[in-house]
Amino acid sequence: MGREDVFQMNSWATSQYELFNIKLGRQKAKDISDKPSVIWGSWLEGPVLEKINKTTKYQLRRDRSTHWCEKYPFMYAHIDAVLVGNTIEAFGHNYSKVIAEIKCPMTYSAKNYGEEGTDEIPVWNLMQCIHYLVVHPDVNAVFVFVQLPHEALRHYVVRRDKELLDSYITAVCRFWSFVEEARKNPNVKGGPVPSTVHDFTLKNWDHDDPRGNEGTAVCAGAYPRLVA
Repeated sequence: MGREDVFQMNSWATSQYELFNIKLGRQKAKDISDKPSVIWGSWLEGPVLEKINKTTKYQLRRDRSTHWCEKYPFMYAHIDAVLVGNTIEAFGHNYSKVIAEIKCPMTYSAKNYGEEGTDEIPVWNLMQCIHYLVVHPDVNAVFVFVQLPHEALRHYVVRRDKELLDSYITAVCRFWSFVEEARKNPNVKGGPVPSTVHDFTLKNWDHDDPRGNEGTAVCAGAYPRLVA
């Protein structure tokens, strides 16, 4: 599970059920490379990074590696950049290790962003950042730099929030348990309910488990109920 999965599920209306089938090789992932907003963002990411390095107090270093999560080995992440330095200040707080995420949305997306210095960003962006923080347990925060057309650069901060991280981990582990079980037993029936999710919080993962498990099946080594 990578940030791309989070992005597609939250911004292009891919349902849990579709992603479940994609992970099992039953259907192909949607190709979003021709979406105008995706093309726009890809074109501008490099220039915006250079602008940040030249016009702000921050220095970003590109990162093109694949980062795998040690605790949850089915999770991985591709990040845009890391911030250079051991003491990184933003909006009255100091951080020792920070990931940078660069967003270049279209003008019509401006309404989805709130006050700078907060985490008031679109839910699909927020969940990407939460995913980064799960994969990188030593990172304190994700700085989200947003460049809207004809506007000044905006800066948002997603800090560690235990409740949100735990909710995300629970939901993703629960989803992945269905994938693992179906891979082991192709004849199994059940899995995610075919409905579109709005975010990755537990309340939107509507699976019945008579044992009352809270969705940590992969992590705890016990799978939710599936019918062979």
